[in-house]
Amino acid sequence: MHLRPLEQHDIPELMRWFTHQTEVLHWAGPDFRFPFTPASFFEDLQPPGVSSWVLEADDEQLLGFGQFSLQAGHCHLSRLIIHPCFRGYGFIQILLTKLLRRGCVELNTHTASLFVFNSNTSALNAYHRAGFVTQKHPQGKLHEYCSYLILNGID
Repeated sequence: MHLRPLEQHDIPELMRWFTHQTEVLHWAGPDFRFPFTPASFFEDLQPPGVSSWVLEADDEQLLGFGQFSLQAGHCHLSRLIIHPCFRGYGFIQILLTKLLRRGCVELNTHTASLFVFNSNTSALNAYHRAGFVTQKHPQGKLHEYCSYLILNGID
């Protein structure tokens, strides 16, 4: 398994992972268009300053996707997702580890952050297993339905 940059040819596969507008909203936020086309999906996935990566198996099967950017001095992870057929097998831990290694080196930081919906208990559990802890957002509480998590001491 390896991490590689997102490429345009990955978009049709990623698009198949979403069937409802609510899924897209919870994953990508309100500015992501739905319904989408391959062009709009790729465009909305590439905001300035955000680095997009896919987790790929040795047989080139797409297993996951995630992004990182520098926010408040942290390697901020966003839009993390595992292929629906491969959820529950621990691939999120591999994706997190690989994204954090690359992101922290590229962004020259040893801390990470992310947001997660409180209702997404499987994601919350996965992030806690990875060492993330819930903290108050530096700008105060953003939304009652969302938590802000931090991970310190990344080598």
